[in-house]
Amino acid sequence: MTSKKSSDLTWSDVKAKLMDFDRAGMLRLVQDLYAASRDNQNSLHVGFGLGPDVASKKSADLTWSDVRVKLVYFDRTDLLRLLQDLYTVSKDNQNFLHARFGLGSDVLEPYKAIVRRWLWPDIDRDQDYSTVKAKKPIADYKKAAGLPQGIAELSVFYCEQAIGFISEVGVDDRSYYDAVWRMFKQALNTVMVLPETDRPPFLDRLNGVRLSARGLGWGLENELNVLWGWAGLEVSDE
Repeated sequence: MTSKKSSDLTWSDVKAKLMDFDRAGMLRLVQDLYAASRDNQNSLHVGFGLGPDVASKKSADLTWSDVRVKLVYFDRTDLLRLLQDLYTVSKDNQNFLHARFGLGSDVLEPYKAIVRRWLWPDIDRDQDYSTVKAKKPIADYKKAAGLPQGIAELSVFYCEQAIGFISEVGVDDRSYYDAVWRMFKQALNTVMVLPETDRPPFLDRLNGVRLSARGLGWGLENELNVLWGWAGLEVSDE
């Protein structure tokens, strides 16, 4: 992991990590990026002239195999250039590659920023919230790196942001509360399979979320208590 902040990272930092990659390794990385994003799929389909106008398949039916055929004659240098292009055109791809290679002193911060934006919007600027968009960076991180501790951190952070927004601003939307319940369940499941020595900090924070749900609407307090008990944890007021 580098000491740079994620916002200060550049393609050069990623390129340095790719120096020991052979052609096959770079091809697998392109495939991972293809699988990670519909935007990447569309970009590669268009870039290689794939689609209904030049092939018998519809765009929706195209797969990685169709793209791979176009990459047969790409050598290592060509694939490196393609990866640079993908890095340059998409912030999501930058986050993906930074996370994949553990670059930056705050690998999770770009993902947290998206969670924060969509769960705790600036209502003075008429921003809206979206629990679906807030969940996407967790899925993106799973594809990019998938480290259990990172997934646990993002899941717990999601719960903290959501319960904080409900408590401070107030939300009269059942779907928002349901999203908190689902993510709390996911976070508990993720934390409980970590090594036992790694669990306490996450469980302390989730317990704080559970206690913060007291008196909130849509039965959230009871739902979180039930999940807590199912995980084999003591349901107390502390």
